[in-house]
Amino acid sequence: MKKLLSLIATAVLFAVGLSAQPTVVTVGDETSTDIEYGPVNSYYENSFSEVVYLSSELQPGIITSISYHYVAGDPLLDPAPTIYMAEVSRTSFANSSDWETATMTQVYAGGSVTYNSGWVTINLTTPFVYNGTGNLVVAYNSQRGNWYNYRYFTQTSTSDYRMLMYGHDDNPVSGYACTEYGTRYNRIPNTRFTMLPLGTQICYAPFQVSASNIEAHQATISWTTTDASATTFALDYRLQASEQWTNASSNITDTFYTLTDLNSLTNYEYKVYTVCSESNSREIEGRFMTSYDQSDLRLIPFYQNFDQEGAASDFTFLQGTSNAWYVGTAENNTRDENDNLTQGGSLYISSDNGTTAGCDYSSQTNAYAYFYVNLQANTSYGLQFDWKAKGDSWSDYLSVYLLRADVELSSADLPYEGNLTGSLKDEDTWQSEGIVIDDTVSGVYKLVFAWHNDSYGGLDPAAVIDNVHLFELTCAPASSIDVEWTDEQTHASCVVSIESDNENVTYALEYKMQEQDAWIEVVGASPISINNLSYGTPYLFRATPICNGTDYSITSDEVLSYSVCGVASAPYSESFEGGFVNTNDGVSNRNTPVCWFNINGGASSYYFSESSMDAHSGNICASYSGIYSSSSTENFSDWLISPVFDLTGNEQLSYQIRANWYQSNYPNPVIDVYACNVADEDITSAMDTSRFVLVRSINHN
Repeated sequence: MKKLLSLIATAVLFAVGLSAQPTVVTVGDETSTDIEYGPVNSYYENSFSEVVYLSSELQPGIITSISYHYVAGDPLLDPAPTIYMAEVSRTSFANSSDWETATMTQVYAGGSVTYNSGWVTINLTTPFVYNGTGNLVVAYNSQRGNWYNYRYFTQTSTSDYRMLMYGHDDNPVSGYACTEYGTRYNRIPNTRFTMLPLGTQICYAPFQVSASNIEAHQATISWTTTDASATTFALDYRLQASEQWTNASSNITDTFYTLTDLNSLTNYEYKVYTVCSESNSREIEGRFMTSYDQSDLRLIPFYQNFDQEGAASDFTFLQGTSNAWYVGTAENNTRDENDNLTQGGSLYISSDNGTTAGCDYSSQTNAYAYFYVNLQANTSYGLQFDWKAKGDSWSDYLSVYLLRADVELSSADLPYEGNLTGSLKDEDTWQSEGIVIDDTVSGVYKLVFAWHNDSYGGLDPAAVIDNVHLFELTCAPASSIDVEWTDEQTHASCVVSIESDNENVTYALEYKMQEQDAWIEVVGASPISINNLSYGTPYLFRATPICNGTDYSITSDEVLSYSVCGVASAPYSESFEGGFVNTNDGVSNRNTPVCWFNINGGASSYYFSESSMDAHSGNICASYSGIYSSSSTENFSDWLISPVFDLTGNEQLSYQIRANWYQSNYPNPVIDVYACNVADEDITSAMDTSRFVLVRSINHN
């Protein structure tokens, strides 16, 4: 995988004396719009390809780099490709197993290659001497561990089969000895070769450069050589944000060097190059991030509401320059003791340096914000935070991870372990998340907030975090919240029963109408009574246990409950714009308008539902999908029942109706209007439909 910051992102570079001028030779039609797989077949986790380049398309010389033209919008990471070359007599491949049998030279084994849209150059770790007496075969072995569709390269058609490619998820090729059946193609990937004149004296660059033994204040840079003439090396380093390089040494005779006196949790860049008599090799650049020391650990309890200057210093960031985490004031959900929003900020994804919480959805993003904590075994912890995350409803999401401190993060893929939250997404209003962390082994961890978006569009805000609270959990969270409603004749009331595995516990119970922003808090022992609530209204409830008066637990998930419906009176209208919802009223067996009952008593496929296609006015109407048969009779017993009305006897019923998907041989639609006297007993089940009396049967011609 591609390593960034705490990993190694090494760009292998090769150079020669300044007197030799390289030539770039392009094979293929650079204007071609044909795109397909090759030299990498990303549809499989492992692929191997061989491509023949004719001597008439090349020139003699020393090949120092090879480039391919990648066209996909999303990047393709090839973590450890190997490339081989050979000068051969063949001009094409005769069949699907006609792999090249000549001895090949490994020309690249220099670490990960990331393909982004455009020409991507791979600088060879071992230059290849091409004499021009034969044709050139290039073999490309890719073993990635994951697969992606549509990661294409531009291609040029050929008269012969000049590319042979094999792909498989489970069976990689060893080296360049492929014994599997592949597929021949009469095309080649558009390719550029950088070449030096034959006989050029080469200053061989180091390769397989890596940073290891990375600690808080030191790191070891090591490398290997491809030629015995490379005996003396130099190493420079700098802070990633700095323009000034520091020379660690220009007379290194080993293949490693340890940098010391570094700062903890700091990004460094380095470059290694071979020292030669005439001119040095090109530099191999890389980067690493130092580890933490004890002063970098966040103390528990930890709380951050992003209202104070310097809040970002509590976090470490691993991200690109676009769609990055910022601390700013574009979003905020911190409230004062009077439940008024403060003038503070939050942590959010931004594509404009924090000015807005807007995201650029044209390219894929994995961005991380995290901090280090020391957790103990046999101890439970609570994590509470507020969040928003919109994007699109499929592939854009926020996730929170708990990872051991030494687990490396990748900009290419999210972690495969330690997910505490699943995917938090498709919410553009503030949500509260409470998590219990237990069963940990003693040690240092990083708590990671990760945002992922694909490149297929989405809505803002991308991801927003506020009021992060991590604390030792000694008061168990609420295990259940039950709401019982009562009609008080002029308003609704409810009794909220809360359960938790605690003794001497009270609860901070919060409630609000679903469409409102501000919560109302009531503190007391369970059950808690709430009065003066609205009829027929969706309410949200959440509870935080308080043990022994001061020990707060995490806040529960929100519970949605619909208040009892009062008696309606004329004039009354229902446009169904509120849609059909699950009210858990105990009577309806289908979603229903609030304060109505919807009973599907006949065929399961035919019942009343909401429709956005046939509304007379507004956006929603009540729709019934029925069936007509000239040869059989179906027993339908489907009821859409209104709220309770206080009738005087002078009321008039009016409604708008239309038939959809209607044909002339169908019978006219008939609406039967029933009424039921509920003065003494309300409707409590579908069986009560037997109490209804037919008022009128209306034939709609």
